Amino acid sequence: MDAGYALTQERDYQSALGKFQEALSLQPGDGYASTAIENIKRYIAR
Repeated sequence: MDAGYALTQERDYQSALGKFQEALSLQPGDGYASTAIENIKRYIAR
């Protein structure tokens, strides 16, 4: 998760999305990862 947040701060949204998806696959149902994925997808859509 920390790597995803760091990449988000660098505005590397595609890489951040991958890190958050990886985190979610390691801990299915993780609310923080799910929320981060939703947020990143909105950033990418801008």
